[in-house]
Amino acid sequence: MSKNGEIPPIADHVDQMVELYRRAIQHRRSSNVRQGKLLPWRITFDTNPDDCNLHCDMCEGFSQYSTVKAERKGLSPRRMPFELVEKVLEEFVDLHLKAPGDSTALEVIPSTMGEPLLYEHFEQMLSLIQQQDRRLKDQGLPGLRLNLTTNGTFPKLGARGWAPKVLPITSDIKISWNGATKGTQESIMRGQTFEDVLENVKVLVSERDALVKAGGHFCRLTLQLTFLEENYHEIPDIIRLAAELGINRVKGHHLWSHWKEMDGRSMKRDADAVSRWNRMIPLAEEIANANSDLTK
Repeated sequence: MSKNGEIPPIADHVDQMVELYRRAIQHRRSSNVRQGKLLPWRITFDTNPDDCNLHCDMCEGFSQYSTVKAERKGLSPRRMPFELVEKVLEEFVDLHLKAPGDSTALEVIPSTMGEPLLYEHFEQMLSLIQQQDRRLKDQGLPGLRLNLTTNGTFPKLGARGWAPKVLPITSDIKISWNGATKGTQESIMRGQTFEDVLENVKVLVSERDALVKAGGHFCRLTLQLTFLEENYHEIPDIIRLAAELGINRVKGHHLWSHWKEMDGRSMKRDADAVSRWNRMIPLAEEIANANSDLTK
């Protein structure tokens, strides 16, 4: 973080990361610590950061305040060649086949910017994950899972079409969610229809539960929030709604304000906002604890 708490420029961030690695390598060379098998257990791809069907206020790429589209005018949309996905994922699995680590299942995250279900090769990626999962399990290893973040609109196939494709191979589906009411949700996640995404969640929960009942894989379902002035007071009701729907987890993060137009919506902007946030937390915790048996 920079001194004022904002996200640092990427060049400064890279310099800091390089320095951390330099110091870590130097320390390892000068120490007597025995090196273990430290292998990555998760890969995150930026498959299609320039593709989304919503314009959420806080989104760096698609907000009404964003300058990304103007800055990239004349450039082709960033879409990862599927050959690169294949190469990286195969090498990732090869590492673990050659030097098996602990008993944790490996994970693949598609793009966390944009809507990954719009990636033109997404269904091929699902098939690739299944293929590499079999390679690992054939050697007695835990396997490979998808870890998906989506905006809840389930473009192209709809929730009922995507459910049988993603649920059997996914560890967690995080659905972006920002209100307990239609007005709040739609004012933040512009382009979304509250009734439609609510129905999508119901379909996903129903399909997940049917799969588990039939002896299939359990996929955790999560509502993922951005904490804002407009929605912080609805968080207790969002938790209650999640429990009623059969969602397993509600998580979130405070706003990263990329533009001055969003500065006044952060719950960390001043002492009054922080105080109101802190007064809300005990109620949210009380409701979460009261409904914990419903979300296991």
